[in-house]
Amino acid sequence: LFNIIGVAIMAPLIPRLVPLLERVIPTRELAVSVPHFLNDAALAFPDTALKAIVRESGHLLGNAFDFIARGLGLPAAELRERRPLAQVMHQVPDLDTAALDDLYQRRIKGLFSAIFAYSTRAEPALLPEQLAQLLDIRRALRDVVTAIKDIKHLHKNLRRYANGRNPDMRVQYAAAQTLVARVLQANSLILQDREEALAALAAAEQEIAVYDIVEDCTLDCLIRENRITPEMATSLINDSGYARHIAQKLAEAGKTLLQEQTYELLLTIQAEDGAVAADATEKADPTEKTDPTEKAA
Repeated sequence: LFNIIGVAIMAPLIPRLVPLLERVIPTRELAVSVPHFLNDAALAFPDTALKAIVRESGHLLGNAFDFIARGLGLPAAELRERRPLAQVMHQVPDLDTAALDDLYQRRIKGLFSAIFAYSTRAEPALLPEQLAQLLDIRRALRDVVTAIKDIKHLHKNLRRYANGRNPDMRVQYAAAQTLVARVLQANSLILQDREEALAALAAAEQEIAVYDIVEDCTLDCLIRENRITPEMATSLINDSGYARHIAQKLAEAGKTLLQEQTYELLLTIQAEDGAVAADATEKADPTEKTDPTEKAA
């Protein structure tokens, strides 16, 4: 009865309350990543078009790194700093898969589509060497986006078991986190030291090659000793497969970007952007100022 009376009283006021509440409580707009470098003017010259694609790909790969780290429940900044993984492993936050889906739509999908559409327009004018570089970039992006789609599947059970009560499940999901995080850290070296990045990726690939909880009898042992339930075993089979596939795709993307000609292009663009940034800083904050007390000689 009281509910009915309350509704009857409030119903006439709703049309007036809605505009008031909209003014008092502003809607928070969610950030959507838009292309920064893809413009029609750059298409006039093959070199500028290719560099625009590479710069935009860097924008996407930065978003992808953050997305995958978040899906793993690990801090992206600490992974970029290549801190020991034992120090950066934390409990996976209670971020539902729907939130990751929304993040994918806002930060990944649109950029990925824009880059491929733009590169299709630029492709006919590229020289053979430039075309090979473009294909490397697109191949790396495809591998990374494939990894992103798998991380959404892995995250669902990662939330459940990495923070769960079963210690064996916590150990196994921590191993999955570590496997993928190791490749992320290796890829963060790409623009800093090619040889070190290649060595880190080679080491990560060795870990990927032996990561198989079915073949190494880890799963059989856990089941025989009744340390996990059949449902848990099924989750481990599926999610260890996702973790391995994610790590493989990220490693393949890293190695593609480290191909000699493509890597030279990345370094050229990095140097150009660094020079532009340094010039802008110098103009904004000149270090040499004339002493007003000095007299002309």
